[in-house]
Parts: sequence; structure tokens; C-alpha cells
Amino acid sequence: MRTHSAILLTLGLCVSLLAVASPSATAHTRRWGTSSSFGMTASGGKAALGTVTSKKAACVKNRKVKLFMVRPGKKAKQIGVDRRTGAPSGNGDGYWVIPANLKKGKRYYAVITQKNIGPKGHKHLCRKYRTSTLPF
Repeated sequence: MRTHSAILLTLGLCVSLLAVASPSATAHTRRWGTSSSFGMTASGGKAALGTVTSKKAACVKNRKVKLFMVRPGKKAKQIGVDRRTGAPSGNGDGYWVIPANLKKGKRYYAVITQKNIGPKGHKHLCRKYRTSTLPF
């Protein structure tokens, strides 16, 4: 019985040491939601625009936003991108603008891509978001 307990204790100690030594054992994943307003304008040139929002401030700035045109029977076509959410104000308020040659009668949507804001070895993810589809 004593030998059995010693073996279990040694085995438990080895497993604990492996868990501490393994970088993946200390890594973790956290996720924060993201959303965005979405609209289009024809004044002063055609553009899609919106504002990225999240409860986590780091999920708002520097998000990549892609604009897509819906094509019936085909894959949606990417027609623009904004990598600088916060422009033109530059204060990280999440404002984005994608100048585009929007076509009357076509439908569009925007996608805010996923972003990892965690330190090395940790996944702190700002979730991807797809807006509703709007006609121009």
C-alpha cells in the first residue's frame, strides 16, 4: 500500500511539473464582442462608413474593415478596405470610411476582421463581425 501511494504521489508531481513547464498550459483564450454601424453616402463621393464598437477599448482601434458587394449566384466581391479605424479623427474612436465606386441597385455589407490583442502565447480575441446587407 505504501509503495502504491508513493507511485501515485510521484506521478502527480510529474504531471504538475509538466503542466508548469508547458507554455500552452498557461496560455488561455478570452473573447470580446465587436459590432459596427454601417451606412453609405453619395455626397462628396461615394463611400461606405461606420463605427466599430466593443466593450473592450483595445478592440475598437486599428481594426481592419472590408467592404463587400453581393453578387447573386456568385461569391461576394471585396471592393474596399479600411485598416485605420479611428481615422479621420485618429483618436481610436472606431470610425471607418471606405471610398468605393458604389453601384445603384447593388447590395453591400462590411466585415470587421478578428483581432488578437493578447500578449505572446495568449489569445485575447476581438471577434469578427459582419454587418447587415444594405442596398445602395
